[in-house]
Amino acid sequence: MKHLSKAILTALFLSFIFTQIFFNTQCEDIPNHVIRLHILANSDSEQDQNLKIQLRDYILYNSRSLFENAENKQEAEHIVKANMSKILADAQDYVHSLGYDYRVSGKLENNVYFGTRKYESFTLPSGNYTALRIIIGKGQGHNWWCVMFPPLCFSAAEKQNEGKTLSDVLSEDEYYITQSSEQYEYKFKIAEIYNDIKNFIKGCR
Repeated sequence: MKHLSKAILTALFLSFIFTQIFFNTQCEDIPNHVIRLHILANSDSEQDQNLKIQLRDYILYNSRSLFENAENKQEAEHIVKANMSKILADAQDYVHSLGYDYRVSGKLENNVYFGTRKYESFTLPSGNYTALRIIIGKGQGHNWWCVMFPPLCFSAAEKQNEGKTLSDVLSEDEYYITQSSEQYEYKFKIAEIYNDIKNFIKGCR
């Protein structure tokens, strides 16, 4: 009986390990299909934080139709790069029109680490994502981020989503993960710890 109990515990432990490995693998692939939008405010003052939100909505509204014909992340990256100068110029003009003299800068960056983030209707696991980072002034305030492709942020600009949806660019298993945050809450945490350790090891090399 004792040996049987050990065998059962071992089997359960191995099952958990293999399940978590599969979950981690699915989570690691999700960043390969999406582009994040990341806006850093000049400071944490109320005015600067309000400006961040205003600029967020402005960028999302102006970008609402950019990805209508993008089939995947690679095509979306090309679109962002091709329109980067206009995106930044429009953002700069908008900030000036509101009476601020802050410089607006930005670029498309790879391997930007994000922790697990739960939104209203979905959750994105931690990982290294491609992100369009927009910096207002000194960029020392709290930031805001969402998903630019597929266009899941655009509801913030009171606009119906166009183009691809999350279910279009992810596998069935990956999409299920993003929609079942409460069920996978502990797995997301384990995956986040795993990513933290992995990034720490990379940084020590």
